[in-house]
Amino acid sequence: MKSSKNLGQVANKMFRALEHLPDAKENTPGSGKQQAPSAGIARAAGPQLLQRPTVSIIAEDLLIEGKIRAKGDIELRGELQGDLNTDGNILVSGKVAGDLQGRGVQILRGEVKGNITAHEGVTVDQGSLVIGDISAESIQAAGRLKGNLKVKGKTVLADGAFLLGNVETCFLSLEEG
Repeated sequence: MKSSKNLGQVANKMFRALEHLPDAKENTPGSGKQQAPSAGIARAAGPQLLQRPTVSIIAEDLLIEGKIRAKGDIELRGELQGDLNTDGNILVSGKVAGDLQGRGVQILRGEVKGNITAHEGVTVDQGSLVIGDISAESIQAAGRLKGNLKVKGKTVLADGAFLLGNVETCFLSLEEG
């Protein structure tokens, strides 16, 4: 028992020490600035999602059949056949056949066949497909959308975006292309 207790104490000390290590991407030489490490994933396009310390990842080789309920951020790289509901953000680079509901939703080279509800923004990149209605505070889309958009704020359809459906929004921006 003594060795198990010591091993647990050593592991806890290691995890606490790792929390204070700088992130190589955020603390580049010559920047003169040290930032706290981020456990999240920063993406070039769209809003900064998945910045909380708790991110649940559904890996590429994983298929889940059924509903998922969570409090934190979710990164879905695999496949989900069912609904996903979270208080956090959702990042999809896999496939979903079901509804998504979260704080913010980002589809990066992913596919969603279901409705999306976001309390904040939705981003759909150029390599993505969404078949279903989207309700959000804002939408930025460059991918293919088939469904109705209901947006409280700004809707941006970027170069390369394809939309088949109705749009209800306060502000619409269409980029040339």
